[in-house]
Amino acid sequence: MEFFGLTSIKQIRGVLTVDESDIEDSTIEDYGLEDDLGRFLDVVPDWEELVKTPSKNTRRLKIAAKYFCAGMIGKRAQVFILKKSTDGSNEGQRSDKDGWAWLADGLLADAQAALAEVIEDLGLTPEPVMPYSVIAISIPDRDPIKTPRTAR
Repeated sequence: MEFFGLTSIKQIRGVLTVDESDIEDSTIEDYGLEDDLGRFLDVVPDWEELVKTPSKNTRRLKIAAKYFCAGMIGKRAQVFILKKSTDGSNEGQRSDKDGWAWLADGLLADAQAALAEVIEDLGLTPEPVMPYSVIAISIPDRDPIKTPRTAR
C-alpha cells in the first residue's frame, strides 16, 4: 500500500528494519497513517500538486513522509516488536522500550527537518508554535517590603 504516492509500507518497514512477521500490512493499514500524514503535510499549501511534478521538493516530501510514518509506527513498536527471540539454543534481544522511543523521536525529527526544507524553499513562513504558559511574573510598581501602600 502507498500513502499519497510518497511512501509505502515496504519503505516504512525498511526504515524500521522489521519484516512482515513483526507487523503485518493490515496492522499498518489499521493505524490510519494516511490521515496523520496528510495532517502533517498540510502545513505546505498545495503539497498534493508538488507530488505530481518530480522536483527536489517532491523528494523532500517523500523523505518527510517515509520518516514520519516510520516514526509514528516506531512510537508503538514496543507493543509489537519482540524483545527477545530464540531458536531453542540461542537467544537474542532486539531492543527495549527506550530504544524504540529514541528511534521514533529521531525519525520524527528527521521528517520535520525535511518538511522545513520544503517550507523554506517555497518561501513560506511557518506558523509559529506559541507555548502555552500558566505561570507569569508580576513586577509590582513599588517595593512591597520597603514602601507601604498608598492611602486611598
